[in-house]
Amino acid sequence: MKKIGNRILSFYWGSGIADDVPALAYYLVLSLAPFALGLTALASLIFGQHLQASYISREITRYLPTSIRSDVNSLVRGAEHDSTRILLLSIAAMLWTSSAAIGVIERCLARLVKAPRHPMIRGRLRNIGFGGVFALLLIFAVAATSLFGGVQSYLPNEVYLPSLLTVFNMVGTFLFCSLIYRFVPRGGISWQAALLGAIPAAVVLQLAPILVGFYFRALAHPATASIFISFAVVLFGCFLLSIGFLVGAGVAAHVEEGKKIK
Repeated sequence: MKKIGNRILSFYWGSGIADDVPALAYYLVLSLAPFALGLTALASLIFGQHLQASYISREITRYLPTSIRSDVNSLVRGAEHDSTRILLLSIAAMLWTSSAAIGVIERCLARLVKAPRHPMIRGRLRNIGFGGVFALLLIFAVAATSLFGGVQSYLPNEVYLPSLLTVFNMVGTFLFCSLIYRFVPRGGISWQAALLGAIPAAVVLQLAPILVGFYFRALAHPATASIFISFAVVLFGCFLLSIGFLVGAGVAAHVEEGKKIK
């Protein structure tokens, strides 16, 4: 048991993953509003009125406390009625902040697999491109979820749609993480390493909303300021997401290094 504990400590602390988690959490908090606005703006430009903003806000607010979901929902719904210039500015802000978060994952993977990093300017532009691709994937995933919801009345009674959506969301999260680990590092890593690393990442990301709910209920108290609770829960949610992404990156790097030794 002690040996297992030492290996876990070596993996999380010794590899430096623990130092990267706060950095990624910071960028996730920073990108919350730009990502919500940018995603809505991009969906509006692609689908027009065919994809409701409520579906996008529902996906974004899964990791947020109930007390601020209404504020984010209002922010997202309001973005639908903004001018084209504001929509484009929202997309630009989303790509810039999300590229910084992707850069933390790229830096972590580069260190763990002992690979050189991308040059500063080209690397940032590359991460901006990845941010755009991942935003598009998320939008189409939300659109697919919306489509599934529309066929509920046509399905047999024995088909339980929420279960299908949970499976769909899990598979989508798994593929999303796989793509990040596979292509973000300079030179990439093998599909085997990327897919294995995506397993713990997808599990943590799926459990995060449940854990955030537990944390929120544990903090909720009449004597506690609601703004403090909301801020603490947002930080906790982003911290969980950061752990999921970077632990998955660590597993992917470990598998990749093992392949080099063989």
